[in-house]
Amino acid sequence: MTGRERVKKSLCFSGLDRAPRDVWALPYITLFRKAELDQLMKRFPMDIGTSQLSPGWSEQVVQASARVGKYTNEWGSVWYVGEPGVIGEVKGPAIANIDALGHFQPPWHLVRKRDLSFINKICELSDQFMLSDVTARPFERLQFLRGTENLLMDLGELLQASRKSRMFSAGANRTLMRACLRLGNARSPSCSAAGLARDIQACLQGIY
Repeated sequence: MTGRERVKKSLCFSGLDRAPRDVWALPYITLFRKAELDQLMKRFPMDIGTSQLSPGWSEQVVQASARVGKYTNEWGSVWYVGEPGVIGEVKGPAIANIDALGHFQPPWHLVRKRDLSFINKICELSDQFMLSDVTARPFERLQFLRGTENLLMDLGELLQASRKSRMFSAGANRTLMRACLRLGNARSPSCSAAGLARDIQACLQGIY
């Protein structure tokens, strides 16, 4: 049974020989324990792979996290690394002030320079269940862009405004989710910064 078949059967709750395997290793492992990782992979082959053609952790980020210090990622946020091999924390968010949201531009070049036609070829060469290595993850992307403290304050202000206005409705939820998806998904060049700003500000101000 191939990895692709194993994952599909697992998703369908069908009969399979064992649970599918996958390992998500922080840069520390690939930088400092690569030989051990290779031994693990040889002994326990993975069932899940990635296309390596979608925006994800770049090699520059991996190398930057190899030492204590700071680096700026492709979205414009400054990350501080406190321990070698650990990705770090955002301490200089790209959108430190919510008023700057209307002028923010995601890194569209991550999408526009890619030859997406090659994805199918990579899938044909592997019998693994293939994932995109895109790191959209809306909530985490918002943390990376605003900083954890700022984002939690944003959400707190949103909830406070909603209680006062008694207008926290399904429509408001959809508006916030749409804004989160726009921020988190760099694969949608049609999403304008101005529209993104209106969505977030409408939520924060309680104007639904």
